[in-house]
Parts: sequence; C-alpha cells; structure tokens
Amino acid sequence: MTRRAQALPGMVLLLAVFGAQAAPMGYVINSDSPADTGFDALYRVDLATGVATHVGDVGYGDVEGLALSPQGVLYGADDGTETLIIIDTQTGQGSPVNNTASNLTQGSNGLQLGADYDFGLSFDAQGNLWLSSDITGEIWQVDPQTGNVIQRVAAPSTVSSTTGEDGAKSAANPGALTGLAACGSDVYGVGSQGDESLYDRAQTGTPVLLGPLDDSLVFGDAGLDYDANGTLWGVADRSADLDGNPLNEPSIIFTLNPATGAATQVATTIVGVESLAIAPPSASCQAQADPPIPATGPGGLAALLSSMAAAGLWALRRRRPVPVR
Repeated sequence: MTRRAQALPGMVLLLAVFGAQAAPMGYVINSDSPADTGFDALYRVDLATGVATHVGDVGYGDVEGLALSPQGVLYGADDGTETLIIIDTQTGQGSPVNNTASNLTQGSNGLQLGADYDFGLSFDAQGNLWLSSDITGEIWQVDPQTGNVIQRVAAPSTVSSTTGEDGAKSAANPGALTGLAACGSDVYGVGSQGDESLYDRAQTGTPVLLGPLDDSLVFGDAGLDYDANGTLWGVADRSADLDGNPLNEPSIIFTLNPATGAATQVATTIVGVESLAIAPPSASCQAQADPPIPATGPGGLAALLSSMAAAGLWALRRRRPVPVR
C-alpha cells in the first residue's frame, strides 16, 4: 500500500470531524435596526461566527417571531400588522397566511390590531403553532393554515406595565416570554427586560422556571430555537438599553443548557435581531444537559485540519524504510 493510500483513512476521519463540529445556519430578521442597510430583511447566519448573509427584504415592518414548520416552511409573526406570514427562504419575501392581512386579529380570540406584543413563535413536533407576547404575558395556539387564534392558554399578566414597543418595561414581568422553541412536545421560552431566564412547558399557560441565563446577558428581546442535533440556541437584540436608549450594539448569539437555563455566549451578529429559526421541530429531540459549544468557526477548524494533515504526512515520511547497504 502506498503512503498516500495509508494516509487516506486519516484524512477522511479529519474531514468527518471538521463537518461534525460545524455549527448550524439559522434564519433571522433584523427588525430592530433601522440604521442598518437591509432593515427588516431575512438573513442566513452562521451561528458559530455570526456571519450573516442577506437573503432579501421581507416586506413587513416588525417581524419578531420566526419558526420552521415540521414540513420546513418558514413562518413569521409581524407585530406591525398582527399578521402570521410565510417567508420564502430563497427571496426573503413574506406573504400573509390564507392571503389575509392581520389574520391574527380575526375570530373571537383575535388579537388587538395596533397593539404592541413583541412576539415569540414556535412549532412543536405535533405541528401545533404557539405564539407568545413578552409585553402582555399571553400565550396563544394559532392555526397555521389561517393565522387565526385557536385558543389563549395564558391570560394577560398584570405584574408590570409597559411604555410601548420601543420603550422599556417599568418592572420585571416573570414568565412573559419573548422567544419560543419546542423540544418534542415541550415548548421552552425565554424572558427578557430583567427576567433573562429559561422556562419550560409554555404551552400549558403556566411556564416552569428552569433558571437564569447569565447575569451579564441583559436584553430587550430575543429569539430561540433548537438545531437538528438537539442544541438550544438563542439570539438577543441589543439595539437599545432597557430604558429604550439607542445602543446599536451587535446582537448576541448564545447556547443554553435546557436543564438549568445557563447560557454561553458564542458570537455576535447584525444589529436588531429578535427572532431565530434553525430547524423543523423534532419528536426525538433530547434536552441535553451540556450542549456542545463550537470552540471555533469554520476558519479555525480549517486551520486545525491543515495542521493535523501536515503532521500526519510528516510522520509518514519519518517511517520510510532505511535503505540496506
């Protein structure tokens, strides 16, 4: 067997390691960054590095929740018009579900047109669609075929008042969820504005507190989703402080421990992101106690691959047989 053939299995193994450690891509919308080029546009983001690729304008002014259906269709919830939309992942263009504007306001359980909600959005593995508001503390089940509210599972919270969408809450509102993510049949949620904590079983209307994210991780709004490997990711909007003063700081990407709520910051990305969709919900999703954290981006892994390959070839050269005289 030639030295090149002997080296091939090792190279294949290295390539497999490289692919296995690559972080997933996620969809985000920069709905809170009017100073940015491409405001209210769909982006694809490398979650390990934060590098964002512009897809296209959505056509709605305040899409705050994103979720992929079990069929892989990207949905969004627009707080400017209270409309559930479907987003074309190739062009970024949004279209109202059932071709009906403000469909979330329709029916006996409909939302109030013109109110501020700050939505979170998620499908569970059974195809149920859940919607939350971190301003009112409400949680709803929504029909993905019509955009109409099926039922309200959590009543409005009276813990705190608000100063509007671009202002700050006057007090913490425990259990008011700004982002949702489903693992099997469970729906997780994350709080904000002084309650940066992870909750479980949001779909029951009485979310169970798991624990705080991180004392240094303070934000106005956030997005949440699981990837296909069972890692729970979040992205936090830092475009303004909790008093509503402009910051225009990059959004923070982090992973969460679903058992404790503890967060680990991974990267930063474009300004004004408060929504995240990564993968369709999985019925076999496992809530990992210690989610894997990508230590480096693709560039670092490529450098590691090159150095390991070089070391392997050097070792092969050293094993050349000594010529007999």
